Amino acid sequence: MSFFRTEDAQAPDLLVRTSGEVRLSDFLLWQSGYSCVRFTSVLWPDFSMWDFVQCVVHYQQSLPQMKMARQA
Repeated sequence: MSFFRTEDAQAPDLLVRTSGEVRLSDFLLWQSGYSCVRFTSVLWPDFSMWDFVQCVVHYQQSLPQMKMARQA
């Protein structure tokens, strides 16, 4: 049996959820408390570099609000 260990990992800055589902299903729930979460309707096999670029642009636009939330 294998486990996904996260105690030594840093919290993710960007978490992308594909397939149009707007839920995290307890995946990295505590670790992504201050992460930028991006939900996209593109299915994972069809997720392209351009979809990734859109997620990064969304992250860059959300960064000022995320910094304020982390300081509060």
